[in-house]
Amino acid sequence: MQDLLHLHRLFPEAKRAVEALMTEQNNAGAAAKANDMLAHIFDILKDKTNALSAPNRLCAIGTQDTFSIKSALDWLREAETLCVRLLYSAPHHSLMRRNLDASFLAMMMSIKNASLEQVTQHIKQAFYALDSGTRKRFQDYVNTYSLWGSFDPENGDHGVLENRARSLHDHADDFIWLYERLADYRSRYTLFALVNNWYGFVFNDLDRCRERIFREYFDLDVIQCGPDEVFVDLGAFTGDTVIDYIATYGLCYKRIYCYEITPETFRLLQENTRLMPNIVLCNRGAGEKSGDMYLSVNPHASANRVAGEGKIKVPIVAIDEDVNEPVTFIKMDIVGSEQKALLGCRGHIMSERPKLAISVHHTSEDIWKIPRMIEEICPGYLFYLRHHGGTLVPTEMTLLAVFPENY
Repeated sequence: MQDLLHLHRLFPEAKRAVEALMTEQNNAGAAAKANDMLAHIFDILKDKTNALSAPNRLCAIGTQDTFSIKSALDWLREAETLCVRLLYSAPHHSLMRRNLDASFLAMMMSIKNASLEQVTQHIKQAFYALDSGTRKRFQDYVNTYSLWGSFDPENGDHGVLENRARSLHDHADDFIWLYERLADYRSRYTLFALVNNWYGFVFNDLDRCRERIFREYFDLDVIQCGPDEVFVDLGAFTGDTVIDYIATYGLCYKRIYCYEITPETFRLLQENTRLMPNIVLCNRGAGEKSGDMYLSVNPHASANRVAGEGKIKVPIVAIDEDVNEPVTFIKMDIVGSEQKALLGCRGHIMSERPKLAISVHHTSEDIWKIPRMIEEICPGYLFYLRHHGGTLVPTEMTLLAVFPENY
């Protein structure tokens, strides 16, 4: 395990060494350094698997050959992916309860092999098998927050259930991929509980996996913070997350950036953080690029979000453009804007590999799509899933993502 973690730390430097050859004119020293690193990575991996071919040697003369450099970078990406896969198959992960693995896979294969119509019908039948009081509570809840689709079953509108069915059926392979990538048993059980709830309206598994020890976003088994922390809090609300951060880690940070879109809530954020040092307050939202949107108000202020039209204009920024220092930790709970905000953070994620704590319950696709996006932006993150919400609907579901070297 330790040699794999050591190896994983070498990949950024190895990529830089190969990329340097693009600007070096016939530099034998640079070529030798790149070759040594490729050979070292191969030597570690070849003792653990035969699934990786040996890298081609980079010549000192003609290093401007972009095809040769691209081939070396492609080999490094393949080696890094293999290294991560080996990390997940290390002995302490193989102790996962096999009955859970088998139950989850059986459920997902049943969904995958059925038609979309059959999956939708199964979910509807499970809903109507509930007692009338539970059905009413579910209807009131999903319509209050209006995040997962329309729902008016008395008039034949089952939008929420149909969206669940479409996500499960059309992306069964993505759910299986995520399950296999989750780094601990608690995370796998949490994903099992979510799918079981969506597919069969089973509530007890969500109750069993609900986090009862650590504060939301700050699982001490996964997230470690130090004095040089630069924490970006997207969806800072009234400052509750900052308060929880300090309660968990103390005044152990370099700087905290707080982003909040609702004017009234922002004033409470100012009041609640006024005595805290090195807090930067930003009355704006986060997205893929800078621009303007509008405030969409919900009866619950914590569920306010941005929309394409409205009365109150909200400035939107890309975090890559708005935070001009290295970032070590990003938290997102921004009511359905997480995917766009993630794209606006891709520069920080690629270069600094910060810890991530991202809400993945605001749409029917976030649970699988956000991990896929992170993997595409920067392969190699370890994924954990934590549940802090209720049992009727799997809300307050957080994806924790950390790079092995920060674990």
